[in-house]
Amino acid sequence: MTFAEFVERACKIPDEMADGDGKHFRSQYFDLADEDGLIPTFIGRFEKMAEDWQQVRDMAWTGIALPVLGHLRETGRHGIEWTKQARSAAIAHYATDFKAFGYKP
Repeated sequence: MTFAEFVERACKIPDEMADGDGKHFRSQYFDLADEDGLIPTFIGRFEKMAEDWQQVRDMAWTGIALPVLGHLRETGRHGIEWTKQARSAAIAHYATDFKAFGYKP
């Protein structure tokens, strides 16, 4: 199965049914919200990870020594190709995430 085929197939499974091994492709909003909206008061972002990790360190209880965030290894997107169908499926499936977390599809 190609990456695009996986995306298309995974996006057809409603979040409510994506449990067990399937929970890794549920929408973030499904796991982080209740009927009142988002539960966390702080959500760090990958694209500003160092800055957000510093904020987490600053918020941590006194006496807890959180490590400085370092870059252990870099992974690439070698061999991963998106099709228009896979992209459209992902945008539709994760529309709530895009909106809730302030990202453009």
